Amino acid sequence: MEKLSDTKQVVRDVTLDCCTIIIQKFKPAQFVNQTINALQHANWHVREGILILFARSQLESGQQELQNLNRLLEEVCFAIKVEDKPSLVQLSIDNLVLALHQTSDKDRVNEKIEKELEYNLDDEESKITQAYDSLIARLDASLIPFIN
Repeated sequence: MEKLSDTKQVVRDVTLDCCTIIIQKFKPAQFVNQTINALQHANWHVREGILILFARSQLESGQQELQNLNRLLEEVCFAIKVEDKPSLVQLSIDNLVLALHQTSDKDRVNEKIEKELEYNLDDEESKITQAYDSLIARLDASLIPFIN
């Protein structure tokens, strides 16, 4: 995962490609388990790469829900709350959209997201409310992320 912090974009891209092969050949849930702590890495490129790989893991798992979805939701929601880079907040929202789109128990996952985000309907100006509203709007419009 440290190669995701390399200053050269080509090195980061090759690292993402290698990790994608691992996700495809093995179980996506195992990959998420092994890398979830990197979401709190000091380098923003690592956090960005991990969010992209989490989305790929969800896409690869298809309708099979990741076994560790609760932990993934907790970490991604935490990232939304503390992240200062708008592009990483957007990648976090992408992951939540995928989680809600692919789950068979949308109510449970939605409740988990609301709880983890500490969503407050009355605070319309907060970053959290705006992120949650963006998430719901994207789901309603069927704007599901596609990571190639």
